[in-house]
Amino acid sequence: MHFNRMKIGIVGIGKMGQNHLKELEYNPAFDITAMFDLRQFTAKYPLFNDMETFLDKELDIVIIATPTSTHLELGRQIFKRVKVVLIEKPLALNLAQMLEIKTLAQNYNTKVAVGLIERFNPVILHLKECLKNEEIISINIRRFSPYPNRINDCGILQDLGVHDIDLLQFLSNKNIIETNIKKLFIRNNSKKRGGGDEAIISCRLENEIIASIHQSWNSPYKQRSIIVITRFAIYEADLLQFLLFKNLQPLKLSSINSPLYGEHNALLNLALNKGFGNLADINTAISIQQVLESNQSQL
Repeated sequence: MHFNRMKIGIVGIGKMGQNHLKELEYNPAFDITAMFDLRQFTAKYPLFNDMETFLDKELDIVIIATPTSTHLELGRQIFKRVKVVLIEKPLALNLAQMLEIKTLAQNYNTKVAVGLIERFNPVILHLKECLKNEEIISINIRRFSPYPNRINDCGILQDLGVHDIDLLQFLSNKNIIETNIKKLFIRNNSKKRGGGDEAIISCRLENEIIASIHQSWNSPYKQRSIIVITRFAIYEADLLQFLLFKNLQPLKLSSINSPLYGEHNALLNLALNKGFGNLADINTAISIQQVLESNQSQL
């Protein structure tokens, strides 16, 4: 293990892979050692389209940012050689594949984190701290965006819903015990991929907390907001603008680092055997998928 600068590789240089790459360039803890993509293009860092050659670079950490349908097969190849891996959400296409990834990780003694990036949003981290001493009554989350034509192997519940199902439990420290999902197929493309393009999720958590999540791929603009009602306060969060209010009064955030910066530093700590911290693990992804599949959401 390289304790001065971690040798990191990125598999999949699409939109999310490029986001990781740009953020890692500003982090002195990492040496961007190799990239893997089936496409060939002019690259600033060594680029490979053969997995064994990529893995020969003796990487400390690998980030998998490829389409969901490829995650299981990549896990079979990468876990043999790399002991710390971040897989972008969703972890896999279904529960059966996730369980297989878990078995592979256990067999190869590989630590696998899942890219539920909102856990590192500075608004979420500050809100979570505020809620430690609050009695939560209800949580409402809205996540809207234009239709993402780049995604072709999962629907809105797996692409967006996983973030907010996770946030319900992350913010409250309570488990979801009851869920009902309603979804619509507005666009023809969403029917082909399954999972819908508009969804409302109603939940009940431990301690009688109730929650609702509204996901949409039919909005002309992005919106990511959370409202938490507690016994004595109402919190309103804008996850895009990094704004947080308590009873209409703005709160000063304890951190203004980008979510990816926080995630990468947590990944560094994982590689240094300091634990997962706020990183989601395979069991987190499995629990989210169990919520989705128990509602027969036809993912």
